[in-house]
Amino acid sequence: WQLLEMFEFVHFTLFFIMCSFVVQVLVLVREAMQNAQEWEEFEKSAKDPTRSLAWQKRAKSFYADGFQDSVGILDVIPGVRDIRSQKREDRVMYKALRDEFILERSLDFPFEPLHEQGRVEPDFNFARYLGLN
Repeated sequence: WQLLEMFEFVHFTLFFIMCSFVVQVLVLVREAMQNAQEWEEFEKSAKDPTRSLAWQKRAKSFYADGFQDSVGILDVIPGVRDIRSQKREDRVMYKALRDEFILERSLDFPFEPLHEQGRVEPDFNFARYLGLN
């Protein structure tokens, strides 16, 4: 009987470990989908010509503080971080990354932008690019 009970214990333990991995995968997929939606939202606002001046002001104020990394140990826990300020920082960082990606700099120092024909189009969907694996 002991051998049978030991097999049953191992079986249930493996089953619960497998269930926890499935739950982890589902949570990660949900978060990835939320990130992709957020990037699409950022992409729309980054391409909006009426928001160009607002982007510049936001970026200047963001970098004027010396770009202090405000992500603390508790900020990675969902529901704990200051959503409004983090969203503003995320928008500025997304716009800066998108602009640098489209600018496409040289790989050699001083990293000057490449000529126009070597770049991607200005209406390139950077959010879709980020969402592809």
